[in-house]
Amino acid sequence: MYIYKLSNTKPTRNGYTFLGWSTKSSATTAQYQPGETISPGKSITLYAVWRQNSDTTYTLTFNTNGGKNPPANQTGNGNITLSSVMPTRDGYTFKKWNTKSDETGTSYNPGATYNLTANATLYAIWQKNETPDNPNLGQPTIQIRNYVPTLNVSWRTTLKLNAVVENAPEGATVHWFYNGEDRLTDDHCYIYNCRNTFTIQAKLISKDGEVLAESDVETITASGGFFTKLISFFKGLFGRLPYIEQ
Repeated sequence: MYIYKLSNTKPTRNGYTFLGWSTKSSATTAQYQPGETISPGKSITLYAVWRQNSDTTYTLTFNTNGGKNPPANQTGNGNITLSSVMPTRDGYTFKKWNTKSDETGTSYNPGATYNLTANATLYAIWQKNETPDNPNLGQPTIQIRNYVPTLNVSWRTTLKLNAVVENAPEGATVHWFYNGEDRLTDDHCYIYNCRNTFTIQAKLISKDGEVLAESDVETITASGGFFTKLISFFKGLFGRLPYIEQ
């Protein structure tokens, strides 16, 4: 019986890393390690197994996949430890990283070992928070819906607007503000003889006078040629100026 105690001495080779010993000269993985006791049953020759070193450094990028505050990019070649920094996203909880944005790839937790052998990207995977964690649920909202294709309208046109309200408490009413002035209380309004540029905003106001919700302030521009405006000017001397009604 042949029993051998392998030397603890490791050979060296420029540009290569010694992986161990093998009975095959073409091996890429080692069968034995320095200092190991082996009993091959016969006289053998062991060949050093080498891995060529690489000077290439690869980059691992973290894609927040709709979130923010990602970890810094990591670089290396081979096994690296993933950053423990976790991204954030309003209304969501971070679950893990994945090689695919739709979570169909390989998953990794922060701090896990990752084998970086090429430039790569990991994507954040999110879990939507339950409804009770949403502080805005059930809050009153108001938006303006206009019945014309654009808020850039023709000179002296009639603009029809409607307020879309959600979660309005009992007794609340919609107020229309024309150039910042409270001009009408109703869920819709007409603006006649639109000229120049003006603003319109809808507010939801409680029966006690408290502003519960506000729409965006819409800036509306009425445009027309010189002669259109000139005719409009003379008509305005005898006709009605811009006004707002239900």
